[in-house]
Amino acid sequence: MNPVFHNRSWSATIMLSIYKNTACILLPLLFSTVVSAETPIQQCERLFAAAEYEAAIVPCTEAAKMGDPVSQTYLGEVYDYGPENVQDTEKTAHWWRMAADSDYLPAQNLLALKNYYGGTVMGSEPGWKQDYKEAMRWWRISAEKGIPTSQFMLGDMYRHGQGVQTDLVEAYAWYKLASRSGYKLATNIIRETSQKMTPQQKKAGLDLFDKYRNQYVNNAGDI
Repeated sequence: MNPVFHNRSWSATIMLSIYKNTACILLPLLFSTVVSAETPIQQCERLFAAAEYEAAIVPCTEAAKMGDPVSQTYLGEVYDYGPENVQDTEKTAHWWRMAADSDYLPAQNLLALKNYYGGTVMGSEPGWKQDYKEAMRWWRISAEKGIPTSQFMLGDMYRHGQGVQTDLVEAYAWYKLASRSGYKLATNIIRETSQKMTPQQKKAGLDLFDKYRNQYVNNAGDI
């Protein structure tokens, strides 16, 4: 065998071995550096999206304390339906209220739902109580910003007298707004509600609808 060729082949083998070993060491370090370069907000979002809820608590808490409403909402959700050992109703409510007070619509909607049902649509939950007035308070904020689901729920609460005196005129106006915003479920409810109204009430409802339509911005999209 040509000794020069043999030496070159041996050298190539050694270099390849060194490259592989170096890569095995450096790649994890490089990945670790990239992850550690993330901001707490980015870490919170990534871990929450991956359903790594326990791991998300530290970065989400850090980001939440910085005042980021999205991270505050994620953190509330971790404490709401994460692993049983981290579930904490008080912390959920605290962080959702922080986000809601920053005018973050998803957090406002979550609080409205929890207060409306005293838990979820499936039933009551420990630590939550049914509070229609509180639910209406949060839904009204987003309803006045043009969110059709919130407009519909506001109409429903006026129609059934939940947390407020029954008022078919108000219900009719909010249902009409929801329908105009693209919420199809409101269409049939408008028909049912109008059948229970006098001609004077219908006129008042239409007048109120016109007032609200001009007063409140109709945002595209929903929460």
